[in-house]
Amino acid sequence: RPSKLSIGPPHPDPVVETSSLSAVQPPEPTYVPKIKNELECFKSLSCLQIETLVYACQRHLQHIPNGDRAGFFIGDGAGVGKGRTVAGLIWENWHHGRKKA
Repeated sequence: RPSKLSIGPPHPDPVVETSSLSAVQPPEPTYVPKIKNELECFKSLSCLQIETLVYACQRHLQHIPNGDRAGFFIGDGAGVGKGRTVAGLIWENWHHGRKKA
C-alpha cells in the first residue's frame, strides 16, 4: 500500500519496489481528485494506481516556462496498470474541463 495515501483497494498482484526507490520518501500528496468518490465507489483503480494518478495530477498543476503543463513519467513495469492509470488521469482531466488528451 502507498505510504501516504489510503484511497482504493489493494493492488490485485504483488508489486515490488527497488531498494533505492523505497529509500526515498515521496512528497506529501496535496491533490484531491474530483473523481475520488467514483474511485472509492467503483474500485476501478487500485491504491497504487490512484497514488500515481494523484501525483501526476499534482504535477500537472504546475506549468513550465513556456506555459505548458508540467509532465509526469509513469515508469511502472508490466502488469501494474499504466493503461488504467492513464484512463483515470484522462477522466480526472475531463472533470476539470480539459478535453484534450
